[in-house]
Amino acid sequence: MKWDGFIDVFAGKPIENDGELSTRIQNQYADWFDECTKRRIRVGPIIHLLTEVASLRDTDHYFAYRHGKTKEYVVLGLKLYVEMFKPRQGLDF
Repeated sequence: MKWDGFIDVFAGKPIENDGELSTRIQNQYADWFDECTKRRIRVGPIIHLLTEVASLRDTDHYFAYRHGKTKEYVVLGLKLYVEMFKPRQGLDF
């Protein structure tokens, strides 16, 4: 993945190098995935919807879910991500 546009900038200088940023995002993903598993939020449909050219209905069909189940998982999973990492608040140093 290209990290252009993802590096936080303070006073015109990057505050994370590409390696640190990559590691942080991978760790956040792993932590989020584990927490989703604990809360029984299925990650497969979320990832499918975000990475494939597919609609909620297509994803429900792909995973053989009843109508609307993918949307439920997406809402729960994304709310959990925000709860865990509060992306709008910037980095914790």
